[in-house]
Amino acid sequence: MARQWAVASGHPQASMAAVRVLEEGGNAVDAAVAATLATTVVEPMNVSIGGNGMVMIYLAKTGQVYCIDGSGWTGKRVTTDRFDQKSGGLPFYGPLAPVVPGLIDALLRASEQYGKLGRPNLLAPSIALAGDGFVATQHLVTSLEYSQKILSRFASSERQWFPNGKPPAVGTIMRQPELAGSLRLIAKGGREAFYRGPIAKRIVAYLKQEGGLLEEDDFASYSARIGPALHSSYRGYELYEGPEWSFDHIGLETLNILESYDLKQMGLLSADYIHHVTEAMKLAFADRDASVGDPRFPKLMPELVSKQYAKQRRALIRPDRAMGPAPVGTVGEGGHTDYVAVIDSERNMVSITSSASGGYGNNMYVDGPGGGFFLNNWIPLFRLDPKHANYLEPRKVPRTGWSPMLALKDGKPFAAFGTGGGDTIPQAQLQFFIHLVDFGMNVQEALEQPWFRTEAFQGYRYPNAVGENLVLSERIQEPVRAELKRRGHVIKTQKILGVASMRAVVIDAGSGTLSAAAAPGSDGYALGK
Repeated sequence: MARQWAVASGHPQASMAAVRVLEEGGNAVDAAVAATLATTVVEPMNVSIGGNGMVMIYLAKTGQVYCIDGSGWTGKRVTTDRFDQKSGGLPFYGPLAPVVPGLIDALLRASEQYGKLGRPNLLAPSIALAGDGFVATQHLVTSLEYSQKILSRFASSERQWFPNGKPPAVGTIMRQPELAGSLRLIAKGGREAFYRGPIAKRIVAYLKQEGGLLEEDDFASYSARIGPALHSSYRGYELYEGPEWSFDHIGLETLNILESYDLKQMGLLSADYIHHVTEAMKLAFADRDASVGDPRFPKLMPELVSKQYAKQRRALIRPDRAMGPAPVGTVGEGGHTDYVAVIDSERNMVSITSSASGGYGNNMYVDGPGGGFFLNNWIPLFRLDPKHANYLEPRKVPRTGWSPMLALKDGKPFAAFGTGGGDTIPQAQLQFFIHLVDFGMNVQEALEQPWFRTEAFQGYRYPNAVGENLVLSERIQEPVRAELKRRGHVIKTQKILGVASMRAVVIDAGSGTLSAAAAPGSDGYALGK
C-alpha cells in the first residue's frame, strides 16, 4: 500500500526499474516503459525486444485513454502457399514463425508522446541488467529446464542459455552482453536503430541464413498503430482495453452478459456462479472466432461490447445445463506473456502487456552485434482459410489478445490490471474484477482466490483445436465440482496458486491511497511509496 505511486510487474528487477525512473522524475508512462524493457532481460521466456506489446494509457490532465498497439505485421513475401497442409501448416518454431517485432516501436512512441524522460533514462536499468547480469530465479530455471530440448535445436539459443549443456543453477548471475549492446543502440538511435539500422539488419540476416522470409523493408515500413480503445461499463465502472482489431472484447463482452445476474447472491465459487461465468465466457470466445481480425482487411466487426448485443447472447445461457463450444452470434493454449501496471502521483495510469507469444518465442536466439534476444512466433496466430477474418496475408497483423485493462469510477482513475496467459488472459482479468467489484475484496484477496477457466472454444493458435474442459482450481470444493459435472461440464482440476499471473494497482476512492499486488504463481512483484 502506498500514497504517491505504485507499480506491479512480473519480476522484482522490473519493478525496481520503474522505481528508479519515478525517483528520477518520470511519470507512469516512463516507469511502465522502463519496467517492460527490464522484463525483456529478466524474463526471456515471456518477453523480448523481438516480441510485441500493447500500451494503454490514462492521462489525468486530459481524462483520456490512449491505446498504442505494438502488434507486428507479416512480411511482404508471406503467402499461404508457403504454409499449406503438405508443408506442415503454420510453424510454431523456427525462421518462418516470426512477424516484424512491434514492442519497441510501441514503447518508444508511448514515451515520446506521453512521457517526461528521454530514452537513455528509460533504457539504463535494462542495459545494466543485461550487461552486469541478474540472478536466475527458480521460476526462470524451471522454465529453461522444461524448454531445453526444443531450445537446444538452435545453436545460438544453446550457447546463451545452456553453455555447459544444462540450465543454470538457481542463483547464477546471468549476463547477456549482446542484448546490452542492442539496448544501447536503441538508447542512442531510437526506432531508427531498431527498424532501419543494425538491429533490423541483424535479424533479417540471421533469419535468411535459416530460410526466413522477413526483409529489411518489412521493418522499415512498420509502425505501431494508435487508436481508440474498446470501452464498456460494469456496475458503474468504466472499463477500457485494446482496440477492436484485437480480441480484447472478450472480457468486456462477458461482463456485459453477466451484469444482469446477481453474482454475489449466487455466492463466490458456487456451482451457479461458476456455471454462469463460464457460459458467458464461451459466448464471447465464439464471437472472437467468427468476427475479429485486422481491420485493414475488410470484415464485418459486430458491436461485440454493446449492452444490446449482450442481451441477445445472455438469452442463450441455460441455468441448468452447459453448452458445448458456444454458438456464434449474428450481428449485422496458453501464451507466454508479461504485464506491468503503474499509477503515479498525478494519478496517470499505464497498463502494458508484452509477449514473445509462445515460450521463448520462435526459440531462435538472435546472436551477434545487433542481437541478444529471442524472436516472436506470431505466425501461428493466423488462419489458412481465406474466408476467415484472421486469414494469413502479406503485411497483416494477426488477431491478438493483449487485453491490458484500465478502469475508472465516477470519471476518476480506479485501477490498472492485467496478466499473461494467452486465452486465459480475459478469463482471469474479468474474474479478478468481479472479486473487486461484486465481492468487495481488496486487491491481494482478489488475486489469490481460487479461479477457473474454460477451454470449450476454438484455440487461437494453429491448428486451432476445439477444447471441452472446464479447468478448476483444486481448492474449489468437491460438491461444487460434482454439481458442475451434473450440468454437463467436463471437469479438470489443476494446482493453481492465484488468479493466473495477475498484477494490479488500485486506488481507494475514499482515501486516495494505492494498493498494488501480484499473484503468487510467478516472480511477480509490487512496490509503492
